[in-house]
Amino acid sequence: MDLKFCVTCTADDVTAATAPDLDELIRRTLAGLDAPHTVVIDLHELEVFAVTGARTLVTIHERCRTRGIDCHLVAPPDHPAHRVLSRLDLSPDPRIVDSVSHNPPDLS
Repeated sequence: MDLKFCVTCTADDVTAATAPDLDELIRRTLAGLDAPHTVVIDLHELEVFAVTGARTLVTIHERCRTRGIDCHLVAPPDHPAHRVLSRLDLSPDPRIVDSVSHNPPDLS
């Protein structure tokens, strides 16, 4: 059975000071997961998204990808995280959606 795990960033920012906490939260979430699972990281409450935040999300995306776990990021197009991540040259690109309810990941 494919389960969805949603992690919401409730902090106002992902910076050098807060990125390790997000990374540890995702590490704990992924600890017992194998494919096929989907992790959804909701970023819409973030107000500040620093370079360290982008690096952290790239690392999380890679960690999921190597384990065969889908990783979806939730951020509207005008959101700082969406603007930064969509400009990075990532292969494959992380899936960035406007909202889970608007563009839900395919969990079938």
